[in-house]
Amino acid sequence: MNTSLMAPFFPLAASRKGLSMAWIGAICGISDISLLIVSVLIPFIANEGNTRMFYTSAVTISALSMISFGLLVQINNFDLFISLCLLSRAIMGFSIGTIYSCAVVVIANIYSNKSGLIISCMQGMQGLGMALGPFIGGILFSIGGFTLPFAVIGLTELFLSLLSALTTPRVPSKSDSKQIMYEERQPEMDYRKILRFLLLSYPYFHNLVYTSFRDVALAVFLKENFLLNEDSNYFVFSVYGICSALTTPISGILIEKGYGIIAFLLSQLFMFFVLLGFTILELPILNRLCFVYIIIVFNSIGNPTLISTSFLVLEKELETFLQKSINSIRLLVSMWMSFLRSLGRLIGSIFVAGLLFEHYNFHKCCFGLVILNGISLVISVILFNKDICKKVYYKKI
Repeated sequence: MNTSLMAPFFPLAASRKGLSMAWIGAICGISDISLLIVSVLIPFIANEGNTRMFYTSAVTISALSMISFGLLVQINNFDLFISLCLLSRAIMGFSIGTIYSCAVVVIANIYSNKSGLIISCMQGMQGLGMALGPFIGGILFSIGGFTLPFAVIGLTELFLSLLSALTTPRVPSKSDSKQIMYEERQPEMDYRKILRFLLLSYPYFHNLVYTSFRDVALAVFLKENFLLNEDSNYFVFSVYGICSALTTPISGILIEKGYGIIAFLLSQLFMFFVLLGFTILELPILNRLCFVYIIIVFNSIGNPTLISTSFLVLEKELETFLQKSINSIRLLVSMWMSFLRSLGRLIGSIFVAGLLFEHYNFHKCCFGLVILNGISLVISVILFNKDICKKVYYKKI
């Protein structure tokens, strides 16, 4: 919920203080820089034994930085406001990076060997948070302004961090149990498999570039084209969150039934139509706002499905050339996806939403992204051309 509050409220609040889109993109993107640093460092300090400690500590820090960020709007000094916003968001990025890297392993310890259930559960909660964040935030904003939503949700997250510290079971290490180990085998290091792994990581990376761009630029686009401010544009983001929460379980079912590849490819096709829809919005359409809601619904189907299936795809690909326990594989995939997430969101918020959006416009940025999305779809189809009809290829372990 805390990350979903940025998109509908902060860009407009910051613009009223005189910040340009470049500064707004930098503030939104600084968290992704720190997230990028965390994703590089955490493989050297995290292991199966300390992931619970990292997870619960990160949730606590995230809650405190959330509360502090909501108070910054009270500062009238321009330079001090920018500096503290950058600091608060940087701390938030460190905590979010740690949460993303460790959450999968913590949940996998509870639901062992159920990849589809694990990822669909996480994406379902993320979709629910995306829905409730703008909705509850919009109500709280109308009552107490910018600070109240961040304070209430931050305090709620602080309570949940204490609860998770008391109830989350310890993740077993390799020496604790042999049940978490894969069947012994000696896979050969094949650089073609590594290249395939990197190419199959691109759709997830591209999706995060778009998502970050949308989070920063969509509120400004809605204000300029449909005169929707914070009191009304949060409904658009709530529709996305509600639909995501409803469609995410479907991706989990598809994964469990062995249709991971099909869902992976279809999710990219949905995202292609989303970006194409935003591109053609500048054309004379009868009801443009209604068309925006249709695009958002397509986005809510493609985005969470792509994230869920990307984890499964990368997990299985990594298994082909690494001999590790299931928790170690998932931890490595989580760290890699956290790295891609931070790099993608950094490019999306600072470069696309900050620089390109300021010099061009929303539609031209989406046009560039739709071309890159088409490339990712073509790459995925080529790599899976022999496996598209083999539904058992990514069936659950």
